[in-house]
Amino acid sequence: MLHMSRRRHGALPPATGAYAMVDQVINKGLAKEADDLAECRARLEETEKRHRAIETALRAALSRFEAIFENTPMVAIPGFDPDGTIRHWNRACTELYGYSRSEALGRKMQDLLFNGEDAGKFEELVARIVETGAAAPEQEWRLKVRDGTFKWVYSSMFPIVEDGRVVEIFCTGVDITSLRQTLEELRSVRDRLEKRVEERSSELRETNRSLAGEIARRKQSEEALKDSQRFQSTLIGNLPGMVYRCLNDRDWTMEFVSEGCLELTGYRPDDLLGNHRISYNDLIVPEDRLYVWQEVQKGLQEHRVFRMTYRITTASGTEKWVYEQGRGISRSGATYAEMEGFITDITERKMAEIALQEAKAQAELYLDLICHDINNMNQAGVGYLEFAMEAPEISAETRRLIACTLQALRDSSRLISNVSKLQRIRSGEMAKETIDVSAVLSETVPIFSGIPGRNIRVNYTPVSGCYVVANELIKDVFSNILGNAVKHSTGDLEIGVSLDTIYLQGRKYCRISIEDNGPGIDDETKARLFTRFHRGDTKASGKGLGLYLVRTLVEAFHGMVWAEDRVPGDHSKGCRFVVILPFGNNVK
Repeated sequence: MLHMSRRRHGALPPATGAYAMVDQVINKGLAKEADDLAECRARLEETEKRHRAIETALRAALSRFEAIFENTPMVAIPGFDPDGTIRHWNRACTELYGYSRSEALGRKMQDLLFNGEDAGKFEELVARIVETGAAAPEQEWRLKVRDGTFKWVYSSMFPIVEDGRVVEIFCTGVDITSLRQTLEELRSVRDRLEKRVEERSSELRETNRSLAGEIARRKQSEEALKDSQRFQSTLIGNLPGMVYRCLNDRDWTMEFVSEGCLELTGYRPDDLLGNHRISYNDLIVPEDRLYVWQEVQKGLQEHRVFRMTYRITTASGTEKWVYEQGRGISRSGATYAEMEGFITDITERKMAEIALQEAKAQAELYLDLICHDINNMNQAGVGYLEFAMEAPEISAETRRLIACTLQALRDSSRLISNVSKLQRIRSGEMAKETIDVSAVLSETVPIFSGIPGRNIRVNYTPVSGCYVVANELIKDVFSNILGNAVKHSTGDLEIGVSLDTIYLQGRKYCRISIEDNGPGIDDETKARLFTRFHRGDTKASGKGLGLYLVRTLVEAFHGMVWAEDRVPGDHSKGCRFVVILPFGNNVK
């Protein structure tokens, strides 16, 4: 090239061979640069190919995780910061605890669900997890849910660790209030993972512009994939049961089985996958196999979640009761070829149910014995004692002792009568009808106006047109309240009975007020007045079922009852009992 340039300027090169060597050197350098450029392009293409493969693997892993996590039922999984602030709240949390996602997010676990000293225990446990980075052992908690009731929850907590530091804690919770009758569906922290995948995908797209930047972002994507796999493994491994995906065939051929399979069935997951050693249908007790098949097919046909309880035989030959919940997977959009779900051991609950049924039958036998045979003996004793009281030759002291014994037997018979009434209420054997409250009061009030040795005046003016749906035991409501006023007072007593109608939340009610000028009831006693076996502070005899029976009857009639001061703020001026019952046919 230099040689040609000099020729154009009219000068002859002094050494033609030297120019040729220079041209060769330059051409060789250009060829090497071209080879290097081709190699860089090949490396870039290989990097792009690996980037696409990583992105595909990440999306596939996320899809598998979402499918398993979203369809794992009955397990509430809140996620919270080390200070307890709730950041994640799945659908099962709402079903178990009653709080919606919007109500729970941002609040603290110890404030929302824990009661009393349990909140402190929870905070200590979280502090230990943060300090050690290790999962907490399974525990049973008594948690307060949104409607104010308490539920027992079987729970385990495990941390999410990044760079050696606990950044978040997840808690699995299963309702065992009814002895693990149901398990809530799982819901993943899908939104967070989708956001991370989105961020990683955005970063990975930028790798097409810069080879150096692509390497760093690729590493981040690989870490995200490991995190999701580790999270999925930790979550499923902490479930008290077996997560599965299987074919909808007679063998329930397993395509995926979680590690919980070993504890549940005694078989390793590999034994069930593809029916390698045994099919899941072989584990089901033969008598239950048709039931399981029919329940699953019915759920699939109705496009709903199927739930059922049945028995399996484990590898050791032990029979277990299990609860299963799952749903179909439609690949083609028409038929369900596969299913996913969750199976857990409920043997303990089932045995408790059987024991409860046996105990109930035994209790009913004893109750029948008390209400019939013992009451008959009481009546016989009363008859003999009344006959003895008529004997003219007995002394005054003996007559007094016989009278005390008679009263004790009558109290015993009254207690048995109350127990019998409670049993009839609980069993629902008594049909309800429309009853005139005024007529019932007119029959009941005179009984308490002429008690020997007492100056008792009961003021009542009948009011017509107040009807409720109840049964014949409604009379016991008023007789027990009136009897309570008489029994817990001495000397002169004035009782006022009134009847009217009121409206509460658009519904009409009959209101019955019974007040007296007796010694009254203090606030502490009012709080436990209607509880079982409560007795007042007077020396009057009683067995504690009277007012408990009142409350039970009123609630059976869909009403309310309470006690209040006759003179507000001064309980010593007497007491007022208020009963409200739905009017007419308002009762559903």
